[in-house]
Amino acid sequence: MKKQMTQEELGNRLDPQLTRASIANIEMGTQRVLAHTLAQFAEQLDVSMQDLFPPARTPEINKDEGEMIAKELNRELKIPARRAEQIVRKLVGGPGRL
Repeated sequence: MKKQMTQEELGNRLDPQLTRASIANIEMGTQRVLAHTLAQFAEQLDVSMQDLFPPARTPEINKDEGEMIAKELNRELKIPARRAEQIVRKLVGGPGRL
């Protein structure tokens, strides 16, 4: 959209060319895309290949799950309870105590 290019126009600029339907399927995540095609997308759209990937998501862990993970670290790896809580907080990026 930012390049004001249709899916058909983008598909025609690739080698080998892709159909509008293939471009739509790739956008929806229902069709795989080969690395060299991804590189061509980035070139045609004047973006980095990384820009074509969805943003990374941090898994959401609720308080109970966090406490369970910290206890497991404490029990199985003999990590002190306070340190285990710090590790879990750092992994999930949340403030405060578990």
